Amino acid sequence: MSDINMSKLGLWMSLDSDTDEDERMDDGETETNSEHEPVCGLMQQDLQPTTQIYTQQITMAEYHKQRQEYTKQALKELLNSCDYQKVYKTCSTCNASWFYDEANPACAECGHEGYANKRPCAICHGKCNQIWTRDVDMSRKMKAAHWNGTCGLPEEQQRAYMLQNLVDADEDILTEAMQDL
Repeated sequence: MSDINMSKLGLWMSLDSDTDEDERMDDGETETNSEHEPVCGLMQQDLQPTTQIYTQQITMAEYHKQRQEYTKQALKELLNSCDYQKVYKTCSTCNASWFYDEANPACAECGHEGYANKRPCAICHGKCNQIWTRDVDMSRKMKAAHWNGTCGLPEEQQRAYMLQNLVDADEDILTEAMQDL
């Protein structure tokens, strides 16, 4: 009787025997094999062979297609995962978590207005009731707050608000410069 014992790998294989002698099992126990048939496969705790798994052969083109689809699906799941979003939606300058609606008004990347992910319209300061969302890619790349959205007011009123914002900004810059003197 031939007996191959590979307990470290979890494999066990015995070959057919013409005699009715004892066979040594994976755990050292002795058992009589009355069927005298070869048994091979991965062994479970009860030392019974597991079922064999068969695979279907596919073409290389099908393999590449499946691999590409799986990669796209896995990447989409990763990008939408909560853990990734927590890291991605974090200010790279001050580490404020935009994911948790934190923003540092003293940080240019967060934006001096103190909005994390959403803000009222940046042109008319919310008079049009439009909500803008943070452009995380641009905010991180440019180290300044960037927002995506459109103002709901007519273009003439938008121009008036933009001019007012520009004048207000110039006044703030002049005031700061005069205070430094």
